[in-house]
Amino acid sequence: MSRSRKILLAKIALLLGSMVVALLIGEAALRLAGFRYILYPDKIEFGWPDPEEFDNVYVSDPEVLWRQENYPTRLKTAEEGGVDVVFMGCSCTEFGKYDQYLVEHVEHEHPGKSVSYLNTGVGGWTTFQGLQQLRRDVIKLNPKYITIFYGWNDHWMGFGVQDKEVASFNSSVLYPFRNVRWVQLAAMLWVRLTDQPDAQYPRRVTPADFRANLEAMVAEARAAEITPILFTAPTSYLNSREPAYLASRWLPDPRQVLPVHQEYVDIVREIAATEDVLLCDLAAKFDALPRRIVTRQYFKTDGIHLRPEGDRKMAEFILEDFREFGILDDLLQDKGELVQLPGRDYPGGGEAVPPVKKEGDPELPTVVDFTKTRLRSKSGKLQVQGRVLSPHPIDFVVIHANGENLGSAYWPRYNPQNLQQYPEYDDAWSDFYFERIYAPLAGEDSVEIRVDLWSGENIIDSRMTTAE
Repeated sequence: MSRSRKILLAKIALLLGSMVVALLIGEAALRLAGFRYILYPDKIEFGWPDPEEFDNVYVSDPEVLWRQENYPTRLKTAEEGGVDVVFMGCSCTEFGKYDQYLVEHVEHEHPGKSVSYLNTGVGGWTTFQGLQQLRRDVIKLNPKYITIFYGWNDHWMGFGVQDKEVASFNSSVLYPFRNVRWVQLAAMLWVRLTDQPDAQYPRRVTPADFRANLEAMVAEARAAEITPILFTAPTSYLNSREPAYLASRWLPDPRQVLPVHQEYVDIVREIAATEDVLLCDLAAKFDALPRRIVTRQYFKTDGIHLRPEGDRKMAEFILEDFREFGILDDLLQDKGELVQLPGRDYPGGGEAVPPVKKEGDPELPTVVDFTKTRLRSKSGKLQVQGRVLSPHPIDFVVIHANGENLGSAYWPRYNPQNLQQYPEYDDAWSDFYFERIYAPLAGEDSVEIRVDLWSGENIIDSRMTTAE
């Protein structure tokens, strides 16, 4: 080998080595600075599952973004045993009990008969994820019917990141290196350069894509000889009386939620009409009921998810429509070894349960323990973590910093360790977690934090602390 060639190879090796060292130094610097940019669930989810809850409740799945850990096992059971109905949707389906109550109604009216079904709902999902699920997992089950129940997560803010963009990243060569900070930096730049938010605010699924996703689900189900049934998403919200916490849930103006949600509900109705699809117009059915009953008896205080009484009413509405559609007789089978895979209970989410209080006992006080408060002065990143114990149901924990409302903490989580220290509260406690980068806090050495505890539409308690 000539001397000039050796010199050239040495220079190339030196250059490559320098680049590797520079990348390693840059990676270390980004980590030390606290830089982190995970496309999901951090950047697209409305507030649940949060990053910690995600690890406990769901696992990553490049095609559908996330799913339950036992999801493949449930699919295998359904495929081997066969199911006639697949209930598709988001948390309203995964954690709702309308599927179970529907079967209870059927069994009561038709002794000895029942229905085989699978609940494939996943919290936080949109129609984009539902479409991928249908193509990959549901069609091969060969059910007779599928119910399609989406609409909430589609129109929440996505920080400029749409679900389809996340899926595009997941299918790229960068996905295996998603935890590398350089790759995360590249993803952030890519999102900002390609972002084209709509006129109101960037949604996870735009109205046009919402329509296209539903139309595709209908067409592909029919092509597989599966009958699709569309559900509209009901709510207990009223104009000018939207829950105050929505202002902290990355929605620019709470007054937008009803018009925006109605826009998506109308799209479902339009598709049902133009494509001649069976429609359970649950939104209209709940709207026709007395509002006092809807808000206080059927819906949880978030105005989105149903209480058990609401799930029972929803099951009644679905059964009425199934009769009208003439499909109930097609679903009845002899009760026996049928595959019946319902959704599941909230993993510590939902509404707190008041503690058992014996007659004559003093009123239990509200307890707030802050287990972590931290402020990263350079970036303005604030972390607040703690637990709440109260004799009242706690629906939301809202965080304020230096008097500014920064938003609602992630959904309360079940933590059995709390019982060891506070056994008298039984189940009336939950953990909360909050994390946000707030530019005005950058450069500050400390910040005053106020935590408001919401029960229904009222603040029942507030606590102060400091983060440094």
